Amino acid sequence: MDTRLNSFLVLCETMNYRRTAELLHLSQPAVTKQIKSLEAEYGVRLFIFDGRKLNRSKESFILESYANAQKANYENILKDLKLSEKGHFKIGLTKTIGEYVIFDQIKTYLKDHKGDLDLLIDNTSSLFSMLRKNKLDFLIIEGKFEKEKYDYKLLSKELFTGICSKEHKFANKEISFDQIFKENLLIRETGSGSRNILEGLLDLQGKSIKDFSRLVTISSVHLIEELVRENLGITFAYEKFKAKNPDLASFKIKEITNYFEFNLVCLKGTNALYKAERFFE
Repeated sequence: MDTRLNSFLVLCETMNYRRTAELLHLSQPAVTKQIKSLEAEYGVRLFIFDGRKLNRSKESFILESYANAQKANYENILKDLKLSEKGHFKIGLTKTIGEYVIFDQIKTYLKDHKGDLDLLIDNTSSLFSMLRKNKLDFLIIEGKFEKEKYDYKLLSKELFTGICSKEHKFANKEISFDQIFKENLLIRETGSGSRNILEGLLDLQGKSIKDFSRLVTISSVHLIEELVRENLGITFAYEKFKAKNPDLASFKIKEITNYFEFNLVCLKGTNALYKAERFFE
């Protein structure tokens, strides 16, 4: 890989020439020379000083996408050559998918293939950060993302709706939008796909999660499931959330209940989408 692009990527992350030089074990003038060389080659400014503050140009974001893809392809070639017989998948999963959706595919892979498998279950924003650093081959995520920045493939469309205890008064009913705000809301942490979806749908109606009687934020999907089962609040998730728990029920709200996408997502310009498709064969 072009060492200038590697320096450029580190500088994009640190936004500090001195710190970049330290991380790369180079002198600061050497890093500056590499960046100037890239700017001369492409005919654009990548970084601009405003006083002592370093800012990025819009062109730097375009180059960053290209440089990330080139780095990922280079590192993947090295890994694939070393692991050509077995294979090795590093997959990032949002929590709902990791705990409720992907089990059958993992079981099939472990039975039919010899390859190593790394699974990271985390919230959407953390997973995309790991993907951009090429620490994951691909993601399987729920809901919206910046499609123009990534390669992706639709896996399925799943119903997003209200979830409650089977003993709750909402169970298996269609209710009015205003009724939900009298309830305790159990919700995932900031950055999760299901929370982003709910906040977006509420915002369209001029409401927010703060309008609920009580807001309880929990990073564990399993704990939310157990508390909802005990009828201590409601949540909003995919229908699959309740599939294996007979003590849970769903309810519909016209303004919220809808279908959303599950997608395979990888860095643009890499072979990772092919690798992801291989995993699901």
